[in-house]
Amino acid sequence: MDAGDHEKDLILAQELCDELRSGNGEAILKIYNIYQPFFLGYTRRRVRSNDDDKATSILSDFWVELLNAKAICSYKGFASLKTYLFKILN
Repeated sequence: MDAGDHEKDLILAQELCDELRSGNGEAILKIYNIYQPFFLGYTRRRVRSNDDDKATSILSDFWVELLNAKAICSYKGFASLKTYLFKILN
């Protein structure tokens, strides 16, 4: 991933931050649609289960945490947005 990709991630995070702070909780769907498949696979492996319900339950807390604009607004673009979100998930 090059600096241009990090810049795109930073712009996306700033847009999400602004939307979440203005009360648009649906803004989180932008990154949900991009990253949910990756995070679901990771969570399944982590809990050693192919049970989507269990993995989805764990991820629900993660996505709810992201609705708090503080998490997204803290992203500074030093790593990819995916890496940043992955760190929060852990």
